[in-house]
Amino acid sequence: MILTGYHTLPQMDCYWSKDEDKEVTLINFQSCVLFFDLLNQKFVQFGIFAHNLSIDEEMVPYFGRHSCKMFIRGKPVRFGFKLWCLTSENGYLFQFSPYGGSSTKRIEGLPLGSEVVFNLLESVENPNLHKVFFDNFFTSYSLMAMLREKGFFATGTVRENRIGNCKLKSVKLLGKECKGTFDFAFEKKNEICAVRWNDNSVVTVLTNVGAINPLVIAKRYNRKEKKTVNVQQPNVIQDYNKNMGGVDLHDNGIANYRIRVKGKKWWWPLFSNAVDSAVVNSWKFYNLVNGEKSSQFDYRSKLVLSLLKSSSKNKNEETINESAVSITNTNLGRPSKNALPTAIRKDDIGHLIIRKNERRRCRNCQSQTIYSCKKCNVFLHPDCFQEFHEK
Repeated sequence: MILTGYHTLPQMDCYWSKDEDKEVTLINFQSCVLFFDLLNQKFVQFGIFAHNLSIDEEMVPYFGRHSCKMFIRGKPVRFGFKLWCLTSENGYLFQFSPYGGSSTKRIEGLPLGSEVVFNLLESVENPNLHKVFFDNFFTSYSLMAMLREKGFFATGTVRENRIGNCKLKSVKLLGKECKGTFDFAFEKKNEICAVRWNDNSVVTVLTNVGAINPLVIAKRYNRKEKKTVNVQQPNVIQDYNKNMGGVDLHDNGIANYRIRVKGKKWWWPLFSNAVDSAVVNSWKFYNLVNGEKSSQFDYRSKLVLSLLKSSSKNKNEETINESAVSITNTNLGRPSKNALPTAIRKDDIGHLIIRKNERRRCRNCQSQTIYSCKKCNVFLHPDCFQEFHEK
């Protein structure tokens, strides 16, 4: 499945074809089941290791008929299933949850956006170590106040009717002023700050941790002067722009090499998307741990070859073991090393040094030893172990 993301053949059957002009020699059909809850557990097995987190929606392409299929105007993928996602600023996915529309059980009295935020943040053990960013679908004054009570630091763009007691200059009036003009208000009770800034359009941000100062410089194109000019920008706006795109980065990683195997069942796009998410996560984690900047293409290629070759080895091992039952059950005594089938001795699978209760001659150097190879069932001195399996 992962291979189809970057290695394209005209038909799916070609991947399993035995014809010389179509055969992919490494392919063996396998099936497995991935569950969303299991993936979520694996994604956070090392904890929430990023400081800046972002919450947003991700669309899984689907064009069939299903009650949970959504349509979002302006998205790269307009039709499909919607997933709520919690990611790091660089696109590592920590938690995700599918949205089922009206069929989803809701918490009474809590807006959908607030409910999604609290559900995704359940896996965060130390709220004070992180900053959370989300867009105006989720943000409201009441959400910021509740997150503040729970110890979460949050920032998000907000719609004009959700700023609560924070009184700001209207969008219409601020939009008539020059770029870089801003207004702000601070609500002392819950320590929530609202900032409205005139950019290419007027944007409003609500935060329970951000600050206006220090003001930073942003470059914008001036139509009247016909050149790029510097305008002032509140620090909280810059902080939001820098850290909000994590879900989009993860989604882009999936879209670049999306699995091409198609299925007729409604759940297939969700399953294949889950596999792609796991691969993108492993790629980002690999680069993080090793301090590398390996491209996703190179990483996927290495991953596919490793998995397929491992599968081929396991199948060969099963075949060899079945043919060697009589050998492994026989007391080999002291025959020459050539009496053991070379395929078993050199397959580099499952050869372990174990301690025996008796002492015999080493098959390689003839010195006395109490150690043996678990798979070959021959006595070997530890110093001779590698040499015996390489000859």
